[in-house]
Amino acid sequence: MVLGHVIQFSDNSFDNNILFRYIYSFHMPLFMFTSGFASCKQKNPYFIVNKTISYHIPLKDGLFQIKKRLLQLLLPFFAWFIIGEFVHWRFEPIQLYRLVMNPEVGLWFLWCLFFISTMFTMIHMLVRKNHLLFMILAAIILFGMTGIFDIKIFGLKLIAYYNMFYLMGYFIRSNLTCITPILMKYVWLFLLLFIVLAYFWRRQEMPSFMDVDSYLIRTLYKIVVACMGIFATFALSLKYVMQDNSAKYMRILLHLGTITLGVYACHFLVISPVLLIFSGLWYPLKLVLAFILVTTLSYTIVRILSLNRYTAFILLGIAVNTKNKF
Repeated sequence: MVLGHVIQFSDNSFDNNILFRYIYSFHMPLFMFTSGFASCKQKNPYFIVNKTISYHIPLKDGLFQIKKRLLQLLLPFFAWFIIGEFVHWRFEPIQLYRLVMNPEVGLWFLWCLFFISTMFTMIHMLVRKNHLLFMILAAIILFGMTGIFDIKIFGLKLIAYYNMFYLMGYFIRSNLTCITPILMKYVWLFLLLFIVLAYFWRRQEMPSFMDVDSYLIRTLYKIVVACMGIFATFALSLKYVMQDNSAKYMRILLHLGTITLGVYACHFLVISPVLLIFSGLWYPLKLVLAFILVTTLSYTIVRILSLNRYTAFILLGIAVNTKNKF
């Protein structure tokens, strides 16, 4: 993500940069997939009388979860936007209305993740059986309606698109025992297909080998490319990373999960000054040095913010012990 934005800020023709296309073709779908995967608990705490697992969530607990996600996701979403507007000396209250109408001007992935996770929680609250079926039906209806009527207000089109990857992660976690052998068997095929298909991927255009202009075909192509990238990444992590040191790498992944929001927000504050420092260098060297420095500075800022419980809560969406050391 950071490397992709370094390319975007340093290359005027970044859409033609092959590394940028490979990163952007699946990095946000992978984020939503991972979020959906993590949201599906293999051992659900809610049980029915005969002690078989039930995915129904009581109303009180469901509302608590929604409130918790609201504070974790929407509070930083609005806080970072306000900070960014003040930094650029352009904040006006009307900007918050524009942010709600078009979340893409802010940290849109937090907005999307909140409403997607809220929808899943509400299904768990309202449905006692076949919850996965209702999630699939909701995803199809939402994607179809926003696509047919081109509904972009409130970020609904983004929510509908990324909800599919969140659902995919949830579904795979729910059926991990059955799906893992399939992913492992075809991992190299997924990787090969991703490498080939992502080469022709374009951010706002049709694949370079297609002459037609169709929103449906373009969207389906993006979904297929993202899925190949997700399947390959997930299967490779299972094959070479998670098996032998699962506990160790799970701790690393959980730590990265706690700082992702902050790094995403902070790197926008430092990326332009850092690129100025390395201006004039050979571009590949400039890219590597800028990526390292931007990542380091962003991580450092996040660590500093995490030392104070108020900045950690408001800007990072996490509750921390004020006695934590740097």
